[in-house]
Amino acid sequence: MRLRTAITIGYIDSHPAIVATIITFMLASFATLILECQSRPEKLYELIEGDDGTYSTLYSPEERSNIFSKITYSWLTPLLEQGIRKPLEMEDIYEVTKDLRPNIVFGVFQQSWKNEQSSGNPSLFRATIKACGWKWACSIITRFIRDMLVLLHPVLLSRLIGFVMTYNTTKAEPIENGYFYAVAIFVII
Repeated sequence: MRLRTAITIGYIDSHPAIVATIITFMLASFATLILECQSRPEKLYELIEGDDGTYSTLYSPEERSNIFSKITYSWLTPLLEQGIRKPLEMEDIYEVTKDLRPNIVFGVFQQSWKNEQSSGNPSLFRATIKACGWKWACSIITRFIRDMLVLLHPVLLSRLIGFVMTYNTTKAEPIENGYFYAVAIFVII
C-alpha cells in the first residue's frame, strides 16, 4: 500500500502501531544501508608472518570491505585490474583473511575431530561439518540457487520466443507475460 493511499483512506489513524512499526523498520533499514556502504577503517599496517619466516604487509581488502562488496566481489577488482596490466606474481597476491589462515582452520578442525573421536562412532564427515558447516551450508545454498537460475534461463527464453511467435495471432498471451519473460531473463543474466 502506498503512503498516499494509507493517508487518504485513514489507515494511519486507525492503525498507528502498525504504521509506527513499519516506519521504524524502514528507518533502521536505511541506517543499516548507509552504515554498510562505509568501508571499514584501514589499518596502517599489519605484519603477517609467512611460511618461510618472512613478513608481509599485504592484507586482504576483503577484511575491511562492506557486505555489498563481499556479495559482488568488488573488493577483488584492484587485483584483477593489476592482472590485466601485467602477469601476477606471488608478491601481488593478498594474504588470506584471519579466519581462513591454516593454523586457525586446523585448530577448529582438530578440536572438532577430538570431540568426534570421543564419541563412540567417529566420522570424518561429521567432524568436517561441525568445523565449517555454516560456510558449506551457505555455499551449497548459493550454488543451488545459481544452478536453478541457469536451468531456468533456457525455459524463459523458450517462453519468450513462443510469446513473440504468437503475439499477433488469436492464441496470443497477455502482454504482461512477455514483459515478465524479458525482465526475468534480464535479472537472471
